[in-house]
Amino acid sequence: MTPLGVNGSRKLQDIFTDLKLPRAQRDRVPLVVCRGEIIWLPGYRIAADWAVPSPTAEAVHVTLKSK
Repeated sequence: MTPLGVNGSRKLQDIFTDLKLPRAQRDRVPLVVCRGEIIWLPGYRIAADWAVPSPTAEAVHVTLKSK
């Protein structure tokens, strides 16, 4: 994944470490994947190629709710 605002791709484990996310929580973070590529870690990061480029750009709005 290449997170928005970061140069180059990062391993998921490295992103979690940078976020200081405890190991016990990592399994509970949902992943949004498109064609085998992680594009969004809801609540944490979005892939640079999938960020909405401007307020007037067409986009899909996805809402995740926890139970």
